[in-house]
Amino acid sequence: AIQKLSDDFDVRWREAASKHEVAANKLEVSMADLSESLESSKAELNSAHEAKISDLMACHEDIVSEFHESARKVEQTLEAKESELSLVKEDNAAKTKNIYVL
Repeated sequence: AIQKLSDDFDVRWREAASKHEVAANKLEVSMADLSESLESSKAELNSAHEAKISDLMACHEDIVSEFHESARKVEQTLEAKESELSLVKEDNAAKTKNIYVL
């Protein structure tokens, strides 16, 4: 009877050990799949992030370029107005001089 119990225990122990090994192997495969999926997701996110940064940098460059162009136009307009003002001052000075001469 003790031998029968010992044999039953050995059989059940081997079955449990076998089931445990199968479960451990499945877990290892699942972990590997999960790790691979995680790496793939990280790569996709990094790629998307880099694309967004690239888009933002291009947008920034466009804005800076537009700002510089606008500043250049304002500067040209200011120079033209200063030149025009100088001519008006010269003309007024000449007219004032003519008035005193008369």
